[in-house]
Amino acid sequence: MKLVGSFADFLRDTVNLNQTRIDVLESSVESIKDFIKDSDWTPRVWKFVEQGSWAHDTIIKPVEGSEFDADLLVIIDPVEGWSASDYVKSLGDAFLASGLYKNKVAVWEYCVTITYAGSRKIDIAPCVRGRLNAGELEVCNADTEKFERSEPVLYTDWVKEKNGYSGSNSFRKVTRLLRA
Repeated sequence: MKLVGSFADFLRDTVNLNQTRIDVLESSVESIKDFIKDSDWTPRVWKFVEQGSWAHDTIIKPVEGSEFDADLLVIIDPVEGWSASDYVKSLGDAFLASGLYKNKVAVWEYCVTITYAGSRKIDIAPCVRGRLNAGELEVCNADTEKFERSEPVLYTDWVKEKNGYSGSNSFRKVTRLLRA
């Protein structure tokens, strides 16, 4: 007995994040990007990069009553004399000073999280570009005061490449099932 249709229905109705939620997420992210670009946050923003399950197209519906989350990297140029915590803390301070975001903000060791009333969270992580070597990316660990080398763009490219090998998006489908 073939259950391909039932499996597709299960993915669509139970596991996969629906398009409406993705559209709302993308709208929220655009607002966050605009806020950061228009703020007085000191680092110069080079670009924004989707990261994690959102970038890998493996994002799933949250458990009933929980939020889903998405990760956004803010790729920035280094600021002379700044420590790892300066990047995270100052980004958090910019959001905390905002009338729009101040009640939605949590500042963590690597990122600032904006939580939207039980529906979604967006983690915004500063990622410093070229601090020590041209093109090298580092995330900021505010707890340890260390810059940690990272290759988020290459990892996302790797995930997308592996999905291409598997055919019919089966790598993504299996990943979503494992996360559910």
